[in-house]
Amino acid sequence: MKKVYLIIFIFLSSLYLGSQEVAQEENLNPQYVYNKFWDNWFFNFGGGGSMYFGGKQHKEANFFERLTWGATLNVGKWFSPIIGARLTFQGGKKHVYNVDGIPVYDKDGNPIDLNTLDPSKIRHRSRGHYLTVHADALFNLSNLFYGYKDDRFYNLISYAGAGIGTDRNAIDNNSPVIVLGLLNTFRINEKLAISFEVSAQAVQSKFNDAKYKRKWVKSYKKQDWDEIGSVNLGLIIGLGCKQKFEKVNCDEVPLNNIDQDLLSQLSEKVDSLTQENKNLQKNYDEAKKYSPKTIYKKQTIVKNNPYPVQFDINSSSINSKQEAIIYNIAEFLKENESYNVEIIGFADKKTGSKKYNEVLSLKRSKAIENKLINEYGISPERIFSSGKGDSMQPYPKNDWNRVVIITVIDSN
Repeated sequence: MKKVYLIIFIFLSSLYLGSQEVAQEENLNPQYVYNKFWDNWFFNFGGGGSMYFGGKQHKEANFFERLTWGATLNVGKWFSPIIGARLTFQGGKKHVYNVDGIPVYDKDGNPIDLNTLDPSKIRHRSRGHYLTVHADALFNLSNLFYGYKDDRFYNLISYAGAGIGTDRNAIDNNSPVIVLGLLNTFRINEKLAISFEVSAQAVQSKFNDAKYKRKWVKSYKKQDWDEIGSVNLGLIIGLGCKQKFEKVNCDEVPLNNIDQDLLSQLSEKVDSLTQENKNLQKNYDEAKKYSPKTIYKKQTIVKNNPYPVQFDINSSSINSKQEAIIYNIAEFLKENESYNVEIIGFADKKTGSKKYNEVLSLKRSKAIENKLINEYGISPERIFSSGKGDSMQPYPKNDWNRVVIITVIDSN
């Protein structure tokens, strides 16, 4: 049992480390917009072959005698292009051959009397129907290693899961189940795909229906682990309104969602902010020629005046062009110890959920607070930071509200 858990742990760890390496080195795993709860659900059903592997059954019967039918049915959801989950019902018929099993059949499958036939002609076979229920974690390897494409024809998906199984004909009919498998999908359209699935389910050997007397089999309370191998062909049906994921792109604005007048206004605002940043940088370079004391006798930092620091969409990193504002305020605070500073973060309403924007706005204000403390030596007791999310929009234009507003206030 420990070996099985170890294999699953190594398997999941390798997938996680691989995804981190690919995302960092090749940028194949960008950020995606969170879909709604009812998006990206799917339903999958199929059927095929099933075979029981346990003990020394390959010596007791050939391949075709052990091959039976199997079926699978599951419902699941993709949380991102790479990670998903599903609940699976898997079952079918099984033929189990044992050296000391019951009942006893001849080679044609007819029950016989052990006392009437040569032992070499006896086949010890037990038939049964099993059902397993397990929760699976899905990993889309195609999206992980080659980047997300919503119209890709073929996807290779690995999964691992755990659950419980039962066989009403077995001696002890319940067993924990551990599952590993590969799911191959072939896209027909956005909401329809063909599936070809190969899986292995580990079950306790009491599923084997046998009363063993061999030395290589452990006692009843210390069960061996057998496997049920399955190959299924099926159909995947997409549920919900949306099956695709949209990439968060900070460099491109979807023009089809913005009218030309608004685009022109945004362009003018960007040009204005760019020129303002150039002037601030020029003043900063000029100010370095003087001592801090000389500079801030001429400084125009005003109490209760808002000083905005703009951020990129979905980002809490301080743009280098905005750092001059923070520098000016920090130097002013050093020279005027009777003043404190209030830092309030905001996020625009048209990007992200309300909860996500609350966290993002607080990250933005904390980024400026940490810079004042760690880089400029301002005491934490003089700084009051908070995040308002998108509950307040200080500016009339949506994009302008990706901002932190800094205000110098009295210490009282």
